[in-house]
Amino acid sequence: MDEQGMGKTEWQGVKATLSDMAEDYDDTNNKISLGMVNGWRTRAARESQGIDTALEIGSGPGTLAVKLMSKKIICLDPLPKMHDAAKRRIPSDMLEKFEFIVGSGEEIPLADESVDIVYCSFSFRDFYDKQKGLSEIRRVLKKNGRLVILDIGKPGKIRNALMHFYFRNVAPILAPKNRQQMRWLAKTYKAFGSPAYYSDLAAKTGFKKVDIKSLCFGAAFMLLAKK
Repeated sequence: MDEQGMGKTEWQGVKATLSDMAEDYDDTNNKISLGMVNGWRTRAARESQGIDTALEIGSGPGTLAVKLMSKKIICLDPLPKMHDAAKRRIPSDMLEKFEFIVGSGEEIPLADESVDIVYCSFSFRDFYDKQKGLSEIRRVLKKNGRLVILDIGKPGKIRNALMHFYFRNVAPILAPKNRQQMRWLAKTYKAFGSPAYYSDLAAKTGFKKVDIKSLCFGAAFMLLAKK
């Protein structure tokens, strides 16, 4: 496991962990982010205003998807349990504009240039091949389509160490039902690269106007880019 991704065995472990916490996903994230994650998602969702088709990769239980303002929303997740949770969350009168697909960001089952914006909300960290994922995202985006990545930040060596300690030792106390899952979060956070690293990777993949916005003094970040 490193900045570029993880082995298939590790990825299967991450999937199993997320599947186990599908019902508690939102509650757990709210607790370990001290309530800030909802505001970050709301800010990211504003990027979808006036958009025809949005794709969210690693859409989970629909926490961000339900906030998106696009006319059509495609939810892509490797876990059917997450789609089930999302369908329960989304108001019935809104469901017709949603499409749910089981799959991963490295092999997106959509046609070339078929979406206007792609979101990865706290899911890019779990891509098993981030370079391949970015290439796939670029493939399915229309010309001038946009990418929005929202994820945990890496604000510097000292604070990185403190955040790793927090995820490994404090977060399990705040979310006692998901102690083992928090161990996995600590592991993926430790291997995750910096926002600058992924900004460079996106540029090398062919994205333009790559911009990083720091959130809460670097605790999280939003990467914006255009095809």
